[in-house]
Amino acid sequence: MNKRFSRIATTLAVALTLALSAFAQETSTKGNLAGVVADKTGAVVVGAKVTMTGPTGTRATDTDKDGRFLFSTLDPGAYNLKIEKTGFSAAQLRSLGVVVGKTATVSITLEPGASRLPASCGCDHRDCRSKRLRSCGGHYFHGDQH
Repeated sequence: MNKRFSRIATTLAVALTLALSAFAQETSTKGNLAGVVADKTGAVVVGAKVTMTGPTGTRATDTDKDGRFLFSTLDPGAYNLKIEKTGFSAAQLRSLGVVVGKTATVSITLEPGASRLPASCGCDHRDCRSKRLRSCGGHYFHGDQH
């Protein structure tokens, strides 16, 4: 029984070492991008959609109960953020630098106002922003529809 326990312990130790080595390698070649979203009064904005694009691709997340977000294990380079929340104008940040082993941190202030294009519009017009939209049960329609 001691030999069996010894084999299991050795196998687990090797697996743990390999996992930690892979994690260390991943974090030694990657960076992070974090931030907090607030309104102009300083109150945090919960549930804002934050979309990140850059060398790692495109990812999206929502701000947590403290208005915070985090994109981890990003390739080094320049990233863009778009922040959207109903009742606020969308915000964009461009060319945020992510470097190896560091967390780039940003603070974003959203201004009150309507989003340029409601997510549920479903519109295929090229210039929807110039069209007048009206709401019906949470769905948006052009003035001549519905």
